[in-house]
Amino acid sequence: MKTGPHIDISVPENFNLATYFLDENLAKGRENKAAIYCRDETYTFGDLCSLTNRIGNAMKELDVGFEDRVLLILQDSPEWMASWYATMKVGGVATHAYTYLKPDDYAYFMNYVRPKVVIADHTTIKNVREGARRTEYAKTILVAGDDLPELRKGERSLKSMIHNADEHLEAAVTSRDDLALWNFSGGTTGKPKAVPHMHHDGVFGFESLQQIVHYTEKDVVLRVPKLFFHYSRDSGMNYAIRAGAAIALFPDNPEKGAREFSFHGEFTLLLTGTDRESVKEGAVVRLKDLCNVMVLSEDSNIDLNFSLYPNPNNGIFTIDFTESQPTDYNRFLSIVSIDGRVIHTAVILKDELTKELNLAYIDPGIYIVRIIENNMVQTNRFIKY
Repeated sequence: MKTGPHIDISVPENFNLATYFLDENLAKGRENKAAIYCRDETYTFGDLCSLTNRIGNAMKELDVGFEDRVLLILQDSPEWMASWYATMKVGGVATHAYTYLKPDDYAYFMNYVRPKVVIADHTTIKNVREGARRTEYAKTILVAGDDLPELRKGERSLKSMIHNADEHLEAAVTSRDDLALWNFSGGTTGKPKAVPHMHHDGVFGFESLQQIVHYTEKDVVLRVPKLFFHYSRDSGMNYAIRAGAAIALFPDNPEKGAREFSFHGEFTLLLTGTDRESVKEGAVVRLKDLCNVMVLSEDSNIDLNFSLYPNPNNGIFTIDFTESQPTDYNRFLSIVSIDGRVIHTAVILKDELTKELNLAYIDPGIYIVRIIENNMVQTNRFIKY
């Protein structure tokens, strides 16, 4: 087992996680430093804090307060990030759902979460609206973005609400043990289930990962997985923002955006994903002349002797051994769900260099690929969307 150094962490009794992740950047002199790259726009930490505060004041106008839940169902964007921090800053509980779900799924989330406010955008409002009709909760839906469809009863434009909102907001006096957010399971054993986290949990998460990743102000963090995956949200957004790094956001297709993203300057690019090869085939190849590259994986000291691509995927993907050393042994492959169920098994003959798998029938979620070769076990992960 790989272990890190012992860390002594003290969290004060009165503590707000949004202030810890975001607002303390201003006290460290980062107000004018880039925090977000999104399409052709750059948001500084000052811009992000201002947007967070205006959204927070809009939430207070809608009576969002202590432990009221806010459900985010929108594409990766500055509004996504600011809404996340704003919810916790006013004392609410932040949570989110996938953007590709059907109305019945959104009705389930709304009945489960019972949110005071739902925040959607033009890509999700149709299914969110239909889901809201099947529940007595979600009285208010804020819709982010421009060029919105005609809004109906209970729906309001987020942009209009925050246009004249105060850009100053005092953080709620929350305790370190108050609830701050809900993560959701992938639903591989049925419907997704919430895992509550308190404000202090974010501190332990950041301090632990920072011993491995060592984020700095010079980093630009590009995530292939979307923000609605909580490991991507934390390792690729919250922890990076805490350290003063900038985030590259791609509202439409992060994997495509990773291949097209360019930034002229000196920086370290951290790509957080579940598979090195998908990153290598995408952004690393195209950006290797611009930056240093560090990949977050389960164990950065182990070189996998197989690759998996594409990742994320629709269940159809390839296991590739072309860069591995020749072997005298057959390989045994198994696909395991995140809750430990074996989904698929196969034997890969020693002369087979590639193995194409078709698992289009499995549910969306995170899966583990396990390869056994001569009593050596190696694993990797992929996302089925």
